[in-house]
Amino acid sequence: MEGCDCCMIVGGGGTGFRGIKYLIELEGGSVLSHCGGVKTYLGYIILQTKRHRVDFGELSVKEAASLGTNIQRINWSLRQYWALIYGNDSIERVYIAYFNETPYIKCLSGQKLLEASHVHMHLLPRTKRMGEALNHSGQELAWHLVENINKLPREYINVSDNDIRVINLMNYLKESLSS
Repeated sequence: MEGCDCCMIVGGGGTGFRGIKYLIELEGGSVLSHCGGVKTYLGYIILQTKRHRVDFGELSVKEAASLGTNIQRINWSLRQYWALIYGNDSIERVYIAYFNETPYIKCLSGQKLLEASHVHMHLLPRTKRMGEALNHSGQELAWHLVENINKLPREYINVSDNDIRVINLMNYLKESLSS
């Protein structure tokens, strides 16, 4: 749909980390891409529906079930990749966040609610070294992850377009999740 960032991405019109070479099509009408922008780090990925779905309540039973299955498979694949590449700093947690405020912001500005967005989840891996670098514990740790990206170990930050670390991760995920 015209003017929809998510439609542009799932249609292959995105650039950088939101471009077609990073896009992984999954079962059940979802796609996976690496997050781009200032507040990102290696492994921060986005899982989103291909179709307009403003909220979980609009998902079909099949779509909802496949999102759960895909999250489980992505979690496993991310952990396998990290163990392979960063063996001594394995993933301790993969946080899953669902914000999706855009539809409500656009609705308040007079735009049609259903033209606003796709259900999408942010999947954020956290390793032991990341947790130590943030100097937080317990529930606070998850909340400080994105806020303090610049404190993460250097090998996980400053990812840019065509970064070989992202290319390798996404190629691994594509291979792992296609089987």
